[in-house]
Amino acid sequence: SNYIVRLPQPEANGWLYNMFYLHRSVQHVVLEVAGDDYDLFNVHLEAFDNANRDAQAVLLRDFVKARRGGRVIVAGDFNSTPPEASLKKNFPDEPQTDMSGDRTVATIRELGLREVIEPEMYLRDEKAALTFPAEDANRRLDYLWFSDNLEISDGGVYCCGGVFSDHKPVYAVFVVKP
Repeated sequence: SNYIVRLPQPEANGWLYNMFYLHRSVQHVVLEVAGDDYDLFNVHLEAFDNANRDAQAVLLRDFVKARRGGRVIVAGDFNSTPPEASLKKNFPDEPQTDMSGDRTVATIRELGLREVIEPEMYLRDEKAALTFPAEDANRRLDYLWFSDNLEISDGGVYCCGGVFSDHKPVYAVFVVKP
């Protein structure tokens, strides 16, 4: 199965502005691999309204919790720095952005999933984990979480190659055993 759930827009914008505003969403795909079901959640959360992003994170957490099967992958652009980030405001490219009070990542961590870039890894080499902007990244906005019954053989932030997005991709290689 494959379906998309549209997330709420910022109430502060007003209805007319929101008619032309981006629609953030979660795509949920159930994929069968080697006889096992995988619940894949492709995410793009709010970028410009912290309160709306926090609300979207709660909805996402509850959505994943209610629909997750045995094997789960939650990945995408969460537009939020992790709690352990050394820089949460006054970004060189967006000095007006302040993520100091953001709870998005902490809310998703309540699911108990593993992260490709675990907090300890992040703290050891923060620069290698930064994903935005793609050129000269100064913060981490992108994540890949997975259930502990999946075996990962490689993963991280893809640092090289052409720029196809304004974000660096986070990747993982999973081992599928029948």
